Amino acid sequence: PDVTPTGLQEIADRFVQARRQGRALPGFPGQIPPDLETAYRVQDLAIAQWPDQVVGWKVGYIAADRRDASGDERLLGPVFAKALWPAAPGLPFPVYVGGFAAVEAEYVLRLEADAPADQLDWSPDKDNAFPATLHTGVEIASSPLATINQLGPRVVVSDFGNHNGLILGTEIPNWHAIPEERLTCRTLIDGVEAGSGGATFLPGGLRAAF
Repeated sequence: PDVTPTGLQEIADRFVQARRQGRALPGFPGQIPPDLETAYRVQDLAIAQWPDQVVGWKVGYIAADRRDASGDERLLGPVFAKALWPAAPGLPFPVYVGGFAAVEAEYVLRLEADAPADQLDWSPDKDNAFPATLHTGVEIASSPLATINQLGPRVVVSDFGNHNGLILGTEIPNWHAIPEERLTCRTLIDGVEAGSGGATFLPGGLRAAF
């Protein structure tokens, strides 16, 4: 059955309340949206309540076996102004105790112009021509719902894309001239490598995410 507009609002309300109060949720607060389009309706309702301005978007990959009928390969979540921090030694960042928490090394495309509102068709060539700078970054992926990733993309989208902050690092100069396979990174914790990856780790690389 379809989720009613009242049900969508209640899901958004519960996620926003949990985030503002810094507390975990024991389970998904309602009926899981039947598709991504409905999940984005929940996200829009939650964004409208959040006391901050959207300044960017987290782009996440959807595995082939977890896509819905839309066929979308990526999902989005808002980056808010108060949760965008310049990188600094010892910078603290918040996560939800009892919920989900992860740190993820990121490449951040900072768009230097507004995309034309009427241009809905994009390609790697068009992306390449768009003015943007590339930065290193760290995403704080955190949600009041511990099972958010297990429950899948519709749940991730419903709660701000499982996003809770972005640490913006240094700019990578002349990035267009660097082969994407050379854009790699490692995560170290107390000097021990905890993970590694790169721009080509996901299909399509940076430009598909763009």
